[in-house]
Amino acid sequence: MRRPSGRHVIARAFAACLASMIISACGASGDDAATDRAYAAESLVVGDWLAEVGLLALSRSGDRPELRAAADPSLVVWEREERLPAIETASEIGWRSLVFSTPRGATYRWDLEKERADALGDVEPGADWSAIDGAAAFWAEDRIVVSDEAGEQTYTAPAPVIWAAPAPDGGVVALAQGESGQVLFALNESSEIVSETRMTVRTPGHMTAWGRNVLFPTADGREVVIVRIPELEEVGRHEFRRPVSAIAMSGSSHEFYVAHSGGRIEAVNRINGNRRELARLPGEVSELRPGIYGQQLLAAGSEGIYRVSLSGAPPTRLPVDWRADLPLGLPSGDVLAARGDSLYVARVRSGANPEVILEAVDGPAEAWWLPVHWSPTSARLASERGQQDEGDRGSDSPAGSATPDGDSDDEGTPADGLADASGDTIGPGEIEAAMAGEALTDSIGLSFTAPAAGYYAVAVASRTAGGVIELVGVLARSGYPTAVQRRRDDGGEMWYRALVGPYPLRERAEASARQLRRERDLDAWVIEVTAGTEGELQPDSR
Repeated sequence: MRRPSGRHVIARAFAACLASMIISACGASGDDAATDRAYAAESLVVGDWLAEVGLLALSRSGDRPELRAAADPSLVVWEREERLPAIETASEIGWRSLVFSTPRGATYRWDLEKERADALGDVEPGADWSAIDGAAAFWAEDRIVVSDEAGEQTYTAPAPVIWAAPAPDGGVVALAQGESGQVLFALNESSEIVSETRMTVRTPGHMTAWGRNVLFPTADGREVVIVRIPELEEVGRHEFRRPVSAIAMSGSSHEFYVAHSGGRIEAVNRINGNRRELARLPGEVSELRPGIYGQQLLAAGSEGIYRVSLSGAPPTRLPVDWRADLPLGLPSGDVLAARGDSLYVARVRSGANPEVILEAVDGPAEAWWLPVHWSPTSARLASERGQQDEGDRGSDSPAGSATPDGDSDDEGTPADGLADASGDTIGPGEIEAAMAGEALTDSIGLSFTAPAAGYYAVAVASRTAGGVIELVGVLARSGYPTAVQRRRDDGGEMWYRALVGPYPLRERAEASARQLRRERDLDAWVIEVTAGTEGELQPDSR
């Protein structure tokens, strides 16, 4: 195994020290028959931010789980002392929890914040599942079990279920096979039908807009339909000349990616329908998988496995295997992959003759490799250390604090001289007058309303408002959810921020920030806003 650097030794020592103080008291064994017992996990500290990604390696044959560094998968950051049972299937749920099942049919939910894995007693062996934002739906026949932070809830559908997902405000949405065809149902927590509509689509469905929409390809694959939950009203339809063979969602969920019959791959803005071609691959594409931070797609097809850049670089063929968990696009742009009984990091060298260099990883190739966010304790410690005296936690990250990508929330560096559409700048005292004249309100749909709570990507910050408002309009017309925020810094200076959001989870906002940096060259970072914050401009509801 690769020798860790001094920095990693110190990080491990600190992790072990803190873990020894807050290890869960309940033990665990590798005995699969003890399904009524909870598997306890040690508290883990990695870095300063909960949003830092690690790679959790879960042995298929039953062994100690390991957390590996995403930047160096050979580096073991943490290893659990006791073994988990053999794992047959595994999947992350929103990066802060995961589910796994054993060969004997037991299913567990591992909550990484509560640091324990509990058996899900109501889930039938062999049940299919889908997951979004910390909740998972399991189904078999007409029975659906939803597991989230509150526990388990069982639903009974009016017909055999072929796909299901948790609804964002409780309940469940399910596609069932009725006597006369497919029916999409929204069920409340009493299994009562809230709404229903007949559809002829292919599964799986793809949840988007924080789970408030579901996207399906039609049976012939020539259209993609977007349906709002729980009303089950069609809110979008995208037509294609060739049938769609595979679909994947972007990290920020305002785009989806489609592979067409013939190997063409496109990015589609689900709100305004704008499209851009990403690649033309030889043969048919059967699966698409976005990278951890969305800067790349991985495609599996009849002619091999390809890495597709979202920035327009030519696609690259990877000499690796395709599994349920691998290959996995890493934050660095490299790819973690297996080939036979070995594990590699595939590094793509671009240029006139792009090449792929496979570097061996000292780790178990047979394990399930899952990207996770861990260590809520370290995130709390980091935020408390940087807390501002005036107690505006929730309205912003601490000023000057580092983001997961190494950016700084230092408002002294963004460009200050942004201009509005006319070329004039609007000073801090003039925004009310501009808004009162309704010219900007009419042009980009902004008005004074109560702020919405959630996580936002900050596209730009400036002491002048005009260019910020114009940028918000450009982003809104491109399909981004947008807002403008006013905020005074510690010196009393007024700042204006172009916001993209809100998102219910920090990682969604991070994905949007990365997309803004990649596609629009904006030095975006992430903040959190709580309800009741004053001095904000919000977009009119669309």
